[in-house]
Amino acid sequence: MTAASPVLNLLIADDSLTYRMIMKQAVQGLEGVNLLGTAVNGLQAVEMLAEKPADLVLMDVEMPVMDGLTALSEIKAKYPEVKVVLVSGINRSAADMTIEALQRGALDFIPKPNRETPAENLAEIKERLSVMVAIVRSKLAKPGHQALNSPAPASQSPSAWPANGIAFSGAKTPASPAAQKPSLIKPEQPPRIRAIAIGSSTGGPNALSQVIPNLPGNLGVPVFLVQHMPPVFTASLAKSLNEKSALTVKEAEAGEHIKPNTVYIAPGGYHMTVSKNGVMYVIGLDQNPAENSCRPAVDPLYRSVAEHYGKNVLAVVMTGMGSDGAKGLYPLKKAGAYALTQDEASCVVYGMPKAAVDAGLSDEQLPLDAIANRIAAITLQSNALQAAAKL
Repeated sequence: MTAASPVLNLLIADDSLTYRMIMKQAVQGLEGVNLLGTAVNGLQAVEMLAEKPADLVLMDVEMPVMDGLTALSEIKAKYPEVKVVLVSGINRSAADMTIEALQRGALDFIPKPNRETPAENLAEIKERLSVMVAIVRSKLAKPGHQALNSPAPASQSPSAWPANGIAFSGAKTPASPAAQKPSLIKPEQPPRIRAIAIGSSTGGPNALSQVIPNLPGNLGVPVFLVQHMPPVFTASLAKSLNEKSALTVKEAEAGEHIKPNTVYIAPGGYHMTVSKNGVMYVIGLDQNPAENSCRPAVDPLYRSVAEHYGKNVLAVVMTGMGSDGAKGLYPLKKAGAYALTQDEASCVVYGMPKAAVDAGLSDEQLPLDAIANRIAAITLQSNALQAAAKL
């Protein structure tokens, strides 16, 4: 897409004739999008890009000859400016490949819907694709165009994973945090940290792969993580991060006792909270209504850790569309907790961090490559001070 031509050029790659037709219909219904053609496997897609430069490739994960993961690596090496969105089946094998692709630089993914009618499948693909196109347009926008850095309407969030993890939720988004003005505590330095709570969405899997594996194994506290994703994919994310990390990374289970040096990822379709059972902290999972059109959502987690850990929380808001996390930061900041936000330059979409910053809830804004070290420094320093105080 050039300044002279606002048309976004798109290429489809899928070995399924049915899905090539569905995606072709979805693309043809989008204004300002030019379909360059369709490929039946990853190799053909790579070859077509040499003849037909594209802005966006919409690509299946599981294909013969060359799968989507391999094709992504080829595209990134030969055409780094091309954005790739994976279209994934809802099974563990496809989910594992999708998570790996996201960590290798795919923009995002669209789960293949399995609705009751072809018309419903088409509508869902079109809705999600329209969001991906908007994100790509923002990345390619010429100077003077507004970037996609503000919270998106709930109906346009690519991170809305309700009960089945597939369709968009119709839940209303809570009132904007900016409309509320409680008394906030801005600590001069971070307090003692007893828990870390991280929220991320669009661009999150890649960003998290640069944060979680770089945290030390002796962090000394639990880490709670909400990444907007449907079921199956959160389990694949946990597996992938666990293989690369000194910390234990797992998909959270209802009722399990919370341990230090463990990262608990909210399962797709469930809000994750913290509660107490006697003297033990335990994981809670529920299917209460979606918040900010998402389930799991960051806000319920933040409210929960504010209730049980108070000021002794390090909250981290990372890349993502929408404003999830900002409202939940209020009780944390009222208690005196510390909050880090990812900076705009390193975000795929500067929506969630921007909402927190605009509401005055961020204590530090950091580039992605500095977040892990800062989390470790704050947490380990607080642990050392606590140990010294007991001497």
